[in-house]
Amino acid sequence: MRTRIVIALLCGVVTLAWFTIGVRAEEDLIPHSPIEIIGDTGFTVENGVVAGTGTNEDPYLIAGWMIDATDASFGVHVEGTTKAFAIERCRVFGASSTAIDLVDVKKASVSGCEMGTSYFGLSAKNSDNLTIADNSFFDNDYAALFLINSSNNNIHDNLFHAGGPGILFYENAMNNTVHDNVFDHCKIGISILSLAGGGNRIYYNDFLSCRAASEACNLWDDGKGTGNYWSEYGHEDADGDGIGDVPYRIFGSGYEYDYHPAMTPFHPMTNE
Repeated sequence: MRTRIVIALLCGVVTLAWFTIGVRAEEDLIPHSPIEIIGDTGFTVENGVVAGTGTNEDPYLIAGWMIDATDASFGVHVEGTTKAFAIERCRVFGASSTAIDLVDVKKASVSGCEMGTSYFGLSAKNSDNLTIADNSFFDNDYAALFLINSSNNNIHDNLFHAGGPGILFYENAMNNTVHDNVFDHCKIGISILSLAGGGNRIYYNDFLSCRAASEACNLWDDGKGTGNYWSEYGHEDADGDGIGDVPYRIFGSGYEYDYHPAMTPFHPMTNE
């Protein structure tokens, strides 16, 4: 168990390095107006598609854009699609509603993007089997990542910094996997309000100066004896196995616990 945590610590340095370079310097990004794609026919060059054919092996690629959405409700809005697509290496900020808004989409991924200073950073509604990875979210007012009626999504290696909740699950947001993320001084790290949902598995995350809350039934470890790191934990590890001796209580009416809280962060905030 201790070996697993040491490996995670070493990998964490690499992960945090990616957080700092996931979106390259602004001079490498090309300014673009807000993008709206409705249906599969909306995947066009004018709408920011730079490559791909929409298959699983060759998804449409929207990449390399800097989108100032200060005068718009969204930076990128994709709705009602069946084709595979990926949004990569984009910086989207300033939206009055949502930086990147996904509604009824399939076969999508968002990676290496920076989403900030919007009401929502990324919103996924009625969208399943998404990959949301290696992104930076900062200062989004209501929630950095909002999942509503969206299940079986893989959320990993993201940085959630300041603002409202890092991740907000709502209604039937079920069976999502959340691992290897950093929640840094968010209002609350993860808030799960999906009363009819649950079954989300959450592990190897660092909660720095923020808690988690749940009204459902979820799993807060990897199923093999390691959970999450909580900076406010405050209990001992008498046997030195790297796991706290007292379970960490998740706030809320669900009576959930991280039964295997890690004593040291998985992704130490260093400049190494």
